[in-house]
Amino acid sequence: MKRYNKFFLNLFLILIILFTLTSCSGVIPEPTPPTEHPDIADSHKVTAIAPYYETEQGKHYCLISKGVIVTNYESSQKVLTQQELADAIFGTVGTTMEALASYINGRPALDLKVEIKYLSILEIQRMIEDDIIPIVSTKSGTDVYLPVAYNKITEEITNYATLTGKEITANQFEFFNLDNNKSVIIINKEKLSTYWENLL
Repeated sequence: MKRYNKFFLNLFLILIILFTLTSCSGVIPEPTPPTEHPDIADSHKVTAIAPYYETEQGKHYCLISKGVIVTNYESSQKVLTQQELADAIFGTVGTTMEALASYINGRPALDLKVEIKYLSILEIQRMIEDDIIPIVSTKSGTDVYLPVAYNKITEEITNYATLTGKEITANQFEFFNLDNNKSVIIINKEKLSTYWENLL
């Protein structure tokens, strides 16, 4: 009889221990999988923008040149020159995202809309996959990048450098913060009307 009592006591203790190691339902919860966006491809490159690549045609033309590239790309033709844009918005040492947005939005014939948004790396990737090229401020805010490709597997972003006329690929965190990257988005007005709702 003592053996049975000892057996039941041990069984009871084992069940208590097992129960305390599980959730209230008695089932061990599975770890939550990381949030994924399977609808976003592992990698993508916007090859259609290459014909519109230009190098900087003046000192401190970093944002000017990128604004011209994206404007012409979104217009599918060369509708703007660096000199024309610089004449309109260039200050003593360059220009601002706000001045660029105001100028493009003030030219209705371009049929483009410009917005300034704070984008995460995921949102930048999604835009690139949709063949939309944002102009993204650096972490320090002293320069801007033109991301044209990404690779989620290697965590790399490819930017077109208007100073050298070359594409540069590096780890995405060398270029951007995980979230809150100040960006200029130049986009066709018709596309913009529904784009933000479906971004992610």
